[in-house]
Amino acid sequence: LHLLAIGFPSDGKVFDEAFYVPAANDILKGVASNPEHPFLGKLWGSIGIAIFGDNWFGWRIPMVAFGMLTLYVFYYLARFFLDEPKALMATAFLSFDTIFFIHSSLLLLEIPCLFFGILGFYLYFKERYMLSAVAFGMSILSKEWGVMFVVAMLVYHMIGRRPISRGSKVTRPMMVKTGK
Repeated sequence: LHLLAIGFPSDGKVFDEAFYVPAANDILKGVASNPEHPFLGKLWGSIGIAIFGDNWFGWRIPMVAFGMLTLYVFYYLARFFLDEPKALMATAFLSFDTIFFIHSSLLLLEIPCLFFGILGFYLYFKERYMLSAVAFGMSILSKEWGVMFVVAMLVYHMIGRRPISRGSKVTRPMMVKTGK
């Protein structure tokens, strides 16, 4: 579906692509621009432009890839909390969400930030703390609101929840206690 959607419009930029496509081209030239956002989200667009050219496909295909990777990691994160059919259903709901679909079809900075934030949570629950910290850092370097993932993880960690052991599931009483 993404490959069918990313071609529209093929003759112009949509939403904030008007700012991020020139910024991605500037990264390729070694020129700093669009300093109000961190560079990493725009770097993915510049890699697409370097490989596929300065066109709608080159701008948007990295975000499509990040969208697919986000769904993959989201499924495995959901498996910490849900059984397989429910995790698959949650992933399907995310994949068909209009905002997620649109943002992962355009050169916008939200999807890499979301991918690395969800990856940070997943790695945290897998007890890979250093890699989790790197993923959260990459989320912040993609877009500023990646800080919210770190805040959420700190709140989770500070209320006394230990990381979920391999093979265990979060139970409803655990979630109710966490919510108090």
